[in-house]
Amino acid sequence: MARRNQKSFFDLFSALSWQYSVSAAILSWLVFWIVLPRVHLPGWQTNTFVQMLDHAIHQPALLRLIGFALVSVCVLAGMVSYAAQMRRSKLLDSQSSIYSIRAMDWASFEILVGEAFRRCGYSVEETGQGGADGGVDLILKKPSELVLVQCKRWKQNVGAPVVREMYGLLGHMQATRVKIVSAAKFSKDALSFAEGKPIDLIGGEDLLQLVRSVQSNTQLPSSQTGSHPACPLCHGPMAIKTSTKAFRQFYGCQRFPACRGSRPIC
Repeated sequence: MARRNQKSFFDLFSALSWQYSVSAAILSWLVFWIVLPRVHLPGWQTNTFVQMLDHAIHQPALLRLIGFALVSVCVLAGMVSYAAQMRRSKLLDSQSSIYSIRAMDWASFEILVGEAFRRCGYSVEETGQGGADGGVDLILKKPSELVLVQCKRWKQNVGAPVVREMYGLLGHMQATRVKIVSAAKFSKDALSFAEGKPIDLIGGEDLLQLVRSVQSNTQLPSSQTGSHPACPLCHGPMAIKTSTKAFRQFYGCQRFPACRGSRPIC
């Protein structure tokens, strides 16, 4: 399948926050309806450009036409962005099992993973360079943190070559960490290669836990222990633990093994 080398007009608008689009629409209205009609440029009679510009901004019909066009574009951008946001939210909040996640097409899988990390507080950039055949699908950003994400909606285990490829991109793109998200599991070689490196291997069950922890319709009261969240099963205190399989940290219930509740650390 061909890679998505270019983003569509819809994709560019969807990447904008609808709040920014509304703000831009209001600003455009203020500039072209209120500010510019009151501007008087210096009387540089010898400067033809200034004369033309001064003549243009004192034509109310022309200003309002340009202003209306800009406001319309901003409103359209906001509508498209809001629709995309609702689609992402609905997709994430409707997931109930690993089977529904595995039934997705690869594009929806990327959207799901991106929305989950967005709710973890990351700024998410969909690169358009990954797709079904590999590459960096998402770039996550926080202050002093740049994370590369590859999404693998595979039925088979993800092997070591994929992990090695992403690890190579870590230095090339000057990232701080790599996350590989799979709907299945990872091979022993992949887990072994990732050990001790800034690589998070998030398999299907871990992804399901991540999705459940950020779903808006399943959020639980957060009786906190310090900054740790509450257990999603018993609502008791949780502690940071380290997975012996994926070599990464997560929140685990302190009542384990009586309670096996867990939450991912985004």
